[in-house]
Amino acid sequence: VAALGPNAAQGVPELVIYLAGADPLNPEASPIHAPSLEGLPPAFVLTVEHDALRDEGRAYADALRAAGVPVHAVDVPGHVHGSLSIPALYEGIDEIYTAMCQFLADPTS
Repeated sequence: VAALGPNAAQGVPELVIYLAGADPLNPEASPIHAPSLEGLPPAFVLTVEHDALRDEGRAYADALRAAGVPVHAVDVPGHVHGSLSIPALYEGIDEIYTAMCQFLADPTS
């Protein structure tokens, strides 16, 4: 199951750990499992290279696009999960925040 993360076969189901026992297939926990994604508002999907859930983020962006939802997807090379909170260690944080703000100001552009 994609929602369990790329290391699930190795016994490390990232999303299951993150959810503290909640059902990872519940659409409220993992929206990609909703019966339909049609009609959702435009989405900004940020993924980073070194994140256990990167593939799931990319799959969600693809599923949103397939449902006709406008998606602005950004994949940041060289970053880890949480890198936005430690800008002194990572290049490009200002540009990522700028892209987020631009999206919020005009999600259809």
